[in-house]
Amino acid sequence: MRIAAPGLQNTLQKTFEALFGVRPREFGVVQTFFFYFVLIGIYATIGANAGDILFLARLGSGRVESLLPWIYMGIAASAILITLVYESIKDRFSRTGLMVGLQLMMAVAAVGGRFLVPLNSEGIYIGICIAIEAFSLLAFTMFFSLAGDYFTSRDARRLYGYITGGVALGFFIGGSLTEPLASFIGTENLLLVCAALLASFAIMVMYISRSFTPIADAEQQDEAESIQNGAPLAQLFKNTYLVVIFAVVVMAGIAEILIDYNFKVLASSVYNEEQLASFFGSFWSRLGLVSLFVQFLLVGWLLRNRGVISSLLILPFLLIITCYSMAIVPSLAFATISAFIFFTLFETLNTPAQELLFLPLDTRMRHRAQALCGGALASFGLGLGGLVLLVLNHYHFSVSHVALAAGITVTLQFVLTFYLGPRYRQLLEKSLQRLAFKPADLEAFLHRIEDTSVLVDILRSKTDSTVLMALDLVAMKPHVKYLPIISELAGSASEKVAARAVALLGDGQAAAIEKALVDSRPAVRMAALRSWCRLKREYAVCHAEMALADPFLFDTAFYCIVSYCGFPGALIAYPRIDTMLRSDIDDERFRVARLLSEIAVPGTGAVLKLLLNDSCHRVRIEALKAVAKSPDPLLIYELIENLCDFDARPLAIKAVDALSACTDGEAILAALSREHPYSIKAVLLRSLEYSRADLRGHVWESFISSDDIRMKIVAANIFKRLRLKVGRADFVPDGFDEVITDIINGAKLVSEAAMAGGNCSVLLRDHARLMVELLISLLCVKYDAVQLQRVEGYLFGGSETLRANAGELLELILPKQTARQIVELALVEYSCKGEGLSDSTEKSLAAIDSWCARIAQYSSSLGENGGIMQDSDVYRLMSNISILKQVDIFRDIPADYLMTVAAIAVEHTLYTGEILFSQGDAGDALYVICEGEISIRSGEVEKARLGPNTHIGEMALLDDQPRSATARALADTRLIRIAGNDFRNLLGSHPRITMALLSALARRLRETMNSQQAERHT
Repeated sequence: MRIAAPGLQNTLQKTFEALFGVRPREFGVVQTFFFYFVLIGIYATIGANAGDILFLARLGSGRVESLLPWIYMGIAASAILITLVYESIKDRFSRTGLMVGLQLMMAVAAVGGRFLVPLNSEGIYIGICIAIEAFSLLAFTMFFSLAGDYFTSRDARRLYGYITGGVALGFFIGGSLTEPLASFIGTENLLLVCAALLASFAIMVMYISRSFTPIADAEQQDEAESIQNGAPLAQLFKNTYLVVIFAVVVMAGIAEILIDYNFKVLASSVYNEEQLASFFGSFWSRLGLVSLFVQFLLVGWLLRNRGVISSLLILPFLLIITCYSMAIVPSLAFATISAFIFFTLFETLNTPAQELLFLPLDTRMRHRAQALCGGALASFGLGLGGLVLLVLNHYHFSVSHVALAAGITVTLQFVLTFYLGPRYRQLLEKSLQRLAFKPADLEAFLHRIEDTSVLVDILRSKTDSTVLMALDLVAMKPHVKYLPIISELAGSASEKVAARAVALLGDGQAAAIEKALVDSRPAVRMAALRSWCRLKREYAVCHAEMALADPFLFDTAFYCIVSYCGFPGALIAYPRIDTMLRSDIDDERFRVARLLSEIAVPGTGAVLKLLLNDSCHRVRIEALKAVAKSPDPLLIYELIENLCDFDARPLAIKAVDALSACTDGEAILAALSREHPYSIKAVLLRSLEYSRADLRGHVWESFISSDDIRMKIVAANIFKRLRLKVGRADFVPDGFDEVITDIINGAKLVSEAAMAGGNCSVLLRDHARLMVELLISLLCVKYDAVQLQRVEGYLFGGSETLRANAGELLELILPKQTARQIVELALVEYSCKGEGLSDSTEKSLAAIDSWCARIAQYSSSLGENGGIMQDSDVYRLMSNISILKQVDIFRDIPADYLMTVAAIAVEHTLYTGEILFSQGDAGDALYVICEGEISIRSGEVEKARLGPNTHIGEMALLDDQPRSATARALADTRLIRIAGNDFRNLLGSHPRITMALLSALARRLRETMNSQQAERHT
């Protein structure tokens, strides 16, 4: 339905968003499903009343008492049967067609039931009662099945509270209509109304399917998979916590049957058919009205303030009072009150609170347990209730005895629920501690708890670490609702808990903050000072200035004066900052750097420049944190200097990216125009991706002008990532196709040269592969980036089948000729057929790029001088690369990137008997053995002998532990030495080297474990 006045429509949408979390874009579909649920509520009420009135009024009270248990067991059996049948056929038909067909069949069945009523048969009345309840269950099942196609699981948690309120409104409308309709058209004709409502369900399904688009939600698919692959059933029953929940669910089912039995039996004994219509109509209309109040106003408040377990205890507690009263004084009044309390609170309060009991469980167990409770166990409880009634009727017990049985059942339910309390909190604590190490799971956990009751329960934990994590979660959400319990925690005996709680207090808790200001614990006073200054601003300057005299509070007070106290604070802070900057004490300058990293105030570039050039390393590190929060283009060259420092490099990269993100990138572009090593230029170029200006034209210029394939790959990857973000080809530079053609031709030449390259074959093969990678990344500019990224992963994988499939997919994405050329280059099998490169090939290679030119020069030196040009830088570089390529930790790194490693490698010679390093020495270098043999001894035991093309010493560089063994030369040995600092800098600046090293170490560890396992078996 479209609202004519746009202003009224906007007002309505904003109102619904504020009250129920219904966003404007989903307003239409949510209101449609709400109306659909109202219709289901009307049907459930009118149908149940029609069946009950016909059964209760037209059979004698004696027959009612004896037949009701069988009806209850029939309803339970039909619930299980319908669920099984629907699950078995739902995938064989279209969702819409199946639902429409079933609902029309149910409508026809309701019409048929109306025309069978004149037969006045007990079987007919029993069948009508069971059919109406079964149809109601199927309507609910199909509703939630359909809703799952239009709402993500996250949206469902947010919206179902409002949508399911439609049922309560339907109860009210259906109850209000029952009496006038029964009086006007007759009770039996209420079945025709039910048929019309069932037909309206089919119309609603068709309207929804044609008016709204289903969503394809990955999270839903994951949850569906989790349900399908749920925990084994036996595992559920080994869990004591779950067994108690299952028992509570069964007890609730038994109690429902016993309470409903007394309600109907006593009503049928007091009222005739017309009076029953009036009585049941009045009962359900009032129940619907109260349910609306409870659902929208009371449930949230109870869960927030009383917690899950306390909320679950309310229903059995009230039923204990009414059931035992009924047992003492059996009357319709007590029976009605018991039924009213049960049907009002069970769906509105107990069901949502009970769902939260499964929250601490792992995903597989949670989904399986929820499905079991909502399906088989609930129906089993109803059937068991019917069986209990059969036993009681067999011994001719009265309604007071049934009430006593109901009282005992709800008492057991109360005791079991109370028993769940401590275990529930323990599981919540464990779940939270487990999720604390998994940010993605923690975020999902946050989204699962749309209500606040779970966090309230965790905040009441007796474990400090759990409370601290819960307070961190509270800080991530609007926490006004939690302020009462946070105020209590501000007085906690735990200093950490109290300090964290005080930091979250607001305006209404000024008294608690003032009390914390004079607390004896420094951490609490610091948190209180921050909160006080945050609330009082300039009026807190005197208090903050006094706190400067307290050594524990100095840093906090200084921060508060600068951040919160405005102009009065500036008059105090800035002269002191100037004095501290001029101090010879490192700690003073460090305090200024830390202050700047916390306050993130613009215009501090001059101060940060001084700190970035400070002689103290930790001052520079802290200053880099400040630059990342308050970037200044004037600091670009100081940041470049810090990129060369291994410890400072990650922070310097973050600062460069932040600088690019908040500017037009002019400072970055100016720095790129100067001469810098590859590792520096790569960082600068990558940062252009985050610039607020569109700098793809500049990136393309860098790509075209660079003679280093590594820089070209960086630029191509920027294009690929930007294309993946944008999702469309909105930037294709001039001459793009010509560049692609040139790269393909160059890659062909390099690939052919690798076949005849002799000693240069490995170097050329690596370069050819890099050129293919470059091509695929660059083609993302114009073609499907998502598919190309997938192809790239498979094209260079270990599976021949996947590589072949990737080649076929590539032909579907790219022009066929381009795709075939890339596939040929990627899947070529290299075998060195020649003794070396010809003069013409060397000349052609030299024209491709700088790296190919070096390979050509190296090849030329080998051919002309027989490999004796030991003084040549090119010769030394290429020789070192050739050696490194034979070592397992460097084997998978393209030779182009190994150039950086080879450049820092130094040749080292040992003579027979000399010690390379001793056990306990500091790990200062990694060694690669070129010639000779090294013995590795731990104490008096020889652990290994290492020969050419092996490496030694990398573990001490990675874990900063002393050498674990002594290395001695068994013969004259030539090694390549890579210094520790240089090696760590390489790992920080070259991700490919890091990944290759991790892969090699994992391979070595696996081989060691396999050999040890084989020895044990032997």
